[in-house]
Amino acid sequence: LIIEGPSFDPIFSPNRYIYQVYMGLGGSVLIFFVLFLLWTRPITRYIKQIEEGINRIVNKDWTYSIPVKGKNELSFLAKNINWMTEQMRKRFEKERKVEQAKNELITNLSHDLRTPLTSIIGYLTLVKDKQYKNSEELEKYIQTTYGISFKLKNLLDELFEYTKLSLPDVDMQFQEVDLGGVLYQLAGEYTPMFENRGLSVKVEIPDEAVFISLDIEKMIRVFDNLLSNAEKYSHESGDIEIDLYTNDKQVITRISNTTDQINSEELSYLFDKFYRMDKARSSEVAGSGIGLSIAKRIVELHQGEIWAESEKEKITMYVALPFPHDKEEKEIIYEDL
Repeated sequence: LIIEGPSFDPIFSPNRYIYQVYMGLGGSVLIFFVLFLLWTRPITRYIKQIEEGINRIVNKDWTYSIPVKGKNELSFLAKNINWMTEQMRKRFEKERKVEQAKNELITNLSHDLRTPLTSIIGYLTLVKDKQYKNSEELEKYIQTTYGISFKLKNLLDELFEYTKLSLPDVDMQFQEVDLGGVLYQLAGEYTPMFENRGLSVKVEIPDEAVFISLDIEKMIRVFDNLLSNAEKYSHESGDIEIDLYTNDKQVITRISNTTDQINSEELSYLFDKFYRMDKARSSEVAGSGIGLSIAKRIVELHQGEIWAESEKEKITMYVALPFPHDKEEKEIIYEDL
């Protein structure tokens, strides 16, 4: 049986084939382009964000921080830019503090030096114009001028010392010292001055060594200032007490003396620059009102605390300094030595 019909063999068409190839290639390119845009869009946006951040930094907005996204080259770049910005900010703040310290020094000098300079000029004018009755009065004018000049020099020295300590890069030379031994030595040096004024001295310092990390030269300045104030402002035949004790975290020095009762408001200003109590201002006690400010700054540089308390006719100054973190290890070393 033979059956004949139309043939169903595919007929090859070159035009149709080329069309299909172009369509497939075009579709692939389109898909690739869409996927490329979807993949690069976050990166482009992040680059734009970094660019905007750099523009803000260039305009001195050093508080701005570029977000760090992911872990790739761009995030590494953002992290480095943030580090650079932080360094620039610290440098700017340091320079600003230095400038503020300079301006403060100029302001304080013009304010606090006017009175002694005026007095010196006044006395020298009297001498220059020979407005004195005799040689004794002339000598008095000269001695008074010399005394005021000496006070002026001390004031300038303290002003420059305070300004130097106020700078952000104060040079500190720490070393391990026996604080009890230092206080014993200072108390011995001041005892003759105390006794000349009829002041009785009571010292209570532990027999065992109390080692602590200090800039010894600067810390002696603190205790010297406190002992000097105790001598200057104590009542005649009063008492001065010097104590040293410790707790788990601090070494505390207590220096007290008898004086006029001080109210809490005045106590809060004692460590301010140029502050002197009314009694001190009206007396002949020498002082610039900056010594306690210097003491406070030095204690702060040691990460410590300084404060004053008053009860009736007794004022007490406290200096609390922190023990080093490896206190126990240091004690073992000192015992072996």
